[in-house]
Amino acid sequence: MDLRAKLQTQHLWELFCTVELRLIPVLAVMENYRIHVNKEDLVRTSELLGVRQKQLEQEAHHVAGEQFLLTSSNQLRQILFDKLRLHLLCVKKKLPRTDLQQQQSTSEAVVSLSSPGWVGASTSFLK
Repeated sequence: MDLRAKLQTQHLWELFCTVELRLIPVLAVMENYRIHVNKEDLVRTSELLGVRQKQLEQEAHHVAGEQFLLTSSNQLRQILFDKLRLHLLCVKKKLPRTDLQQQQSTSEAVVSLSSPGWVGASTSFLK
């Protein structure tokens, strides 16, 4: 089985084409200039970022008063708009909606339209 077939069966072909192939010139230049990645520092940084991500998730759950998946647009929309009523604290009267289903958007740009004091003080996890 060739590389393309293997990647397609694992649903990784698009990732390979859009990300990995584009990195080849960058990696070639890095190699030419003898730029090396310190694997130990990379692992340490990854661990620190993982710990910080967990802290931010816990803060989000605390603010919401319940556990939810931050990666779920539907659950995030429920927490931000149904429970915390973010849209009522908005500087603008109407928040933008998603194109397809016309639901309130949970994008960072939209959430940032709300009262700066509210977002910064109690939901730093949204930054």
